[in-house]
Amino acid sequence: MRFRLLIPSRFPFVLSSLPLSPERQDSATSSLGVALPHQSTAPVATATQERALSKTIGTAFAVVLSFLVLFLYSPSFVGPYVYDDIGHLRGNSTLDAFPPSLSWTRAETRPVVMATFALERALFGESPSVHRIGNVLIHILTAILLFVLVQSVARFSLSVDDEERSETNPSTNRDATALACLVALLWAVHPLNTQAVAYIIQRCESLMGLCFIVFLLMLVWHQQSEQRRWLIVAGIFFVIGLWSKTVMVTALAVGPLFDRAFLAADWRMVWKRRGWLYGVPLAASVVAVVTLLPGLLRGDANVGFGGDAPPALPHIAAQADIVFRYLGMSLFPIGLNIDHGLTVPQPWVQFLPQIMSALAVVISGFVAGYFGYWKLAFFLLAPLFILAPTSSFIPTADLLVEHRMYLPLACIVTGSVFGARLLARRLRHSGLPMTNRIHRPVRWVAISSLPIVMLFSWGTWSRAHDYQSGSRLWYRSLIENPANPRAAQNLVNTATEEISSEALMQLYVDALASAQQRALPTSIILGRIGEELVKANRAVEATQVLQRSIAGDPTQEDFANRFYPPSTREEYASHHINHALALMQLGRIDEAAADLEVAFRIHDQSPLARAIAGDLMQKAGNPESAIVHFQRALQLRPQWPEVQSQLNDLLSAEAP
Repeated sequence: MRFRLLIPSRFPFVLSSLPLSPERQDSATSSLGVALPHQSTAPVATATQERALSKTIGTAFAVVLSFLVLFLYSPSFVGPYVYDDIGHLRGNSTLDAFPPSLSWTRAETRPVVMATFALERALFGESPSVHRIGNVLIHILTAILLFVLVQSVARFSLSVDDEERSETNPSTNRDATALACLVALLWAVHPLNTQAVAYIIQRCESLMGLCFIVFLLMLVWHQQSEQRRWLIVAGIFFVIGLWSKTVMVTALAVGPLFDRAFLAADWRMVWKRRGWLYGVPLAASVVAVVTLLPGLLRGDANVGFGGDAPPALPHIAAQADIVFRYLGMSLFPIGLNIDHGLTVPQPWVQFLPQIMSALAVVISGFVAGYFGYWKLAFFLLAPLFILAPTSSFIPTADLLVEHRMYLPLACIVTGSVFGARLLARRLRHSGLPMTNRIHRPVRWVAISSLPIVMLFSWGTWSRAHDYQSGSRLWYRSLIENPANPRAAQNLVNTATEEISSEALMQLYVDALASAQQRALPTSIILGRIGEELVKANRAVEATQVLQRSIAGDPTQEDFANRFYPPSTREEYASHHINHALALMQLGRIDEAAADLEVAFRIHDQSPLARAIAGDLMQKAGNPESAIVHFQRALQLRPQWPEVQSQLNDLLSAEAP
């Protein structure tokens, strides 16, 4: 006897859920009049194979990326400690034992970073090479995690953006994997990241970046699985990142924005699912900022190489310009060096166009979010949020430091790759000539990016060589920033310790040749170097360098017949003043006096030149001329105790 299953046609979903064979589907359709979908295991198998292929590609990519990054940064492995590395790491007895005796209740001590240095020292001994290799391994791990994060986000984003796709669509998996590979590769080899990797003490930046990306990745995994453990892991890495560098606090702003842009359908879902992860530490951070705000506005706290931080308002104005400089270095990484030496020029209102442009970017981000374009809002606002602690109202002694772009660069690279893919897709359907050849937009973007990857790799390889010695590092900085006195000072200091006088002079010759090729003011570069050599009591080298500097200065006829701003005249006069000082150290008094006379003709408002002339006349046995020069120096600079004391001694000796 044969039975028939009678189910009303208004419940077709019941039949569609039954895994019938094709023959039974045809029978059921003919007998019930309900069209059943043709169920086959082929699409499922294909999707499974594609995911397995994506994992294989991801593993192979991680291996290739690791070897590539290790190769690019290998020139820096032989370098010594440089600059801040010396004070924090070389001979630091607190790192001799593991775990080190650090303050874990103060995030500004960066205990996690110092603990990793102590662990490396316990395992391999104190060595800058070991620490640099550790930095590179952290950078590689961060790049691999960035790949996983972008792949997960891209898989979901492509399935939403393209109606014909789904997350299980093989094409979606292939494109997501390709986009993730390209983003991670571009970011890993980008020259702008060199300072955060090869500069040992900046492990705080790369380690915080690793924790930041893990924090975002845990949000994705929680969205996929609804398991609370991933939020607990996110909270743990938030604390670790905060102990690495306090900029991690910006994850409390970037996290919800990332959540809304790529994971949640609306803000209510964001706060319903993960609100406690954002809310509790965010409230604590707001209280801390409000408490510290008065002191921050006064400039009581600053970040960077040290020195006096500018007031809050000029600092904010200057940072509007710095943000666009950061963007320029992200897209065109040229002129990179360890110390840009930028200061707040006066008046700061000259930055008004940059301020308006920065405000336009911020407003555009919020407007894009208001109209539902949250991905665009994320790529516009996330880099600014991460830069906010150092590019807003918190005064920093160093306005621009490259390692601060470690995380914002990841946002910029990801946004650029996603934007290029969207542009290629639009061109494909635009009907314009030649655009019909763009069959696979992602493949087109990847192939087009290969020259950029090669250029970035060469730039990173070149910059890694700079960290082979402190003198080479500061030589690059001085060439890029001739007016930076700190670069000249550190070049002389490091070169004195690392190389011989002959090698030092050859370095200056190379600097001169490089500056001439790039049409830089060579006389100013050499003048700064000569000044530092005088301070280091290296009179012989100073006279050689300053003679080259003076030879490149304008002639006396130029100064007599052409207009030069007072600051320019003062700069050129300083070359003769420092040359006179070097000659005095060598006992060549008459030549020094002649140089000072030239300095007076170029710029007669230099108190230093008058003070040096007074000292020279005193040593030459001419107290009357010395008194005149000292009095003139005090007129130009009234508060000068040393000169006032010399003048008083001379007046007392001349008194009857």
